[in-house]
Amino acid sequence: MKATKVAATLGTLLIASSVMAACGGNNTDNGNNNGSSNANQTSKADAATNAPAESAAADSNPYAEHYTYEVYSLDAPADFDSFPLVKEAKEKFNIDIKIQQVLGDVWDQKTRTLVASNDLPEVVAWYNLNYGEYVSWAKQGVFKAIDTSKYPNLDKLTKEYKIYDKVKVDGKLYAFPKVIVSNPYNEIGTEMYMYRRDWAKAMGHDFAPVQDMTWDELTNYLKELKEKDPAKLGDKLVPLEVGSGGKGWSGTFGLQFNPNIQTYFKKDGEWEFGAAQPETLEGIKQVKSLYDQGLLAKDSYAYKDGEGLDRLYAGRVGVYYGNQNVANMKDIITKMQVTNPNFKDEDYGVFMVTMPDGKVHVKEKFEWWGSFAFASSIDDKKMDRWLQMGDWLLEQEQLEKNAYGAQGVDWTKDGSAVNVTWPKDAQGNYSFTKDNGKNYINDQKMFTKWFILEGTDVWLEGNPLYSDYLKNDLLKTYVEKAEAAGPVMTPNNYDLDFFTAPNKNKYGTFGDDVRDNFIKAVVSNNPEQVWNSFLKSIEPKVKSVTAELDKGLQ
Repeated sequence: MKATKVAATLGTLLIASSVMAACGGNNTDNGNNNGSSNANQTSKADAATNAPAESAAADSNPYAEHYTYEVYSLDAPADFDSFPLVKEAKEKFNIDIKIQQVLGDVWDQKTRTLVASNDLPEVVAWYNLNYGEYVSWAKQGVFKAIDTSKYPNLDKLTKEYKIYDKVKVDGKLYAFPKVIVSNPYNEIGTEMYMYRRDWAKAMGHDFAPVQDMTWDELTNYLKELKEKDPAKLGDKLVPLEVGSGGKGWSGTFGLQFNPNIQTYFKKDGEWEFGAAQPETLEGIKQVKSLYDQGLLAKDSYAYKDGEGLDRLYAGRVGVYYGNQNVANMKDIITKMQVTNPNFKDEDYGVFMVTMPDGKVHVKEKFEWWGSFAFASSIDDKKMDRWLQMGDWLLEQEQLEKNAYGAQGVDWTKDGSAVNVTWPKDAQGNYSFTKDNGKNYINDQKMFTKWFILEGTDVWLEGNPLYSDYLKNDLLKTYVEKAEAAGPVMTPNNYDLDFFTAPNKNKYGTFGDDVRDNFIKAVVSNNPEQVWNSFLKSIEPKVKSVTAELDKGLQ
């Protein structure tokens, strides 16, 4: 999809057209033909005879014409062409793939530069879909519309996930969001409190895999954990943790007390700033109480990104709040086993916490991240071939190859039973590394991620990587119990998210400011004063946004 590359492609097509025209000229009586009229007639007859055969050949092989695709991607592994699923796709569809890599930290700016210079690669495997910009580009003709009606697996996604209707421009899709298959049972998000069941048992508790708790019971359990210190960690023990420490307090614990802390919401017909509601201050006071009692790490207010997770992996955390989809659970357990080889899936449990209002608070599951798109310059037939390949990758057989590796080499199937020959590490976990030559089993998943983000491998029947305990006893049980409890749910509000206006675009939901001042209030001696002072300082800006929402988003 780039200008120089598009020019090169067009040049190639022009050369091909010239060659075809030249060939045609040799069979045409233009006055310069030295052959006889009879020879010319014979040539025409031969062409007429050969035409049906050539047409039949084309019909029998819809991929006879070779295509090379320029693909704009976040990922560009050096051994991409050697991945078994990639090799099979290239052979089946008669294509080559040339990747133009973009790094995540310059992703948006690089894309804008390519669009401005009319140099966008023809296949955009990763597009961030900044909504206002996306709509503008779609209307300017930057992207080509995507019709999924001929591709049943892709089309099925558009009917199962709400996001697709929300990103249509004048009734057409110009970017295809990549969905996340985190919870196939209902709309409950997978943010949960994970707890160490082995530590709970050591303290005399016979907790269920999904254990009901009130907020007060959770607080008392954290105090008991600190007092009894079942792993004898001393000052290294962290009773309660989130992935990035203080940076996550407002979006985790704060959200538990105020479901609207990260957004705007309607009250009595007018838009309100969620973080300004009194429930936020109550959340701050509750988190401060945890912090002051040493139930949160004293240095957690200044964590770097992921530092809380690192302490969880190191076996120092008793309860962890975060995204607990099945793949994340498995990843956490595997990393914990490095320092604790005896830790197993069944030592991992989840608390279902009822908040002081008597309700379980959840988020609606997040549907997507990133998208793919096509530059308007792409040929219709090339686009069709690419979409056929994407649809093929979402078939059951290809999803299994994506998950397990090369069929007959890395795995076989007997009925629904999947038998793998994967190597294992010292902890007994399956290992996919360059050293053992099996890194492609994980690495080739980036190919399928050009069309669907993640989760398809988790829910394959018989996948030996994910235990029934994680899938059923934990995740399925949690989301079904949460739904049955009639929870308070923070919804995905796409209309609000995608609403564009000058001040809304400029300030958003003040997310970074809310995060930073939530931290300041928690560690201060006067949280109420700190928080209210912050709210007053941004009040004019907030009003400028809510005025736009009142006017433009009814």
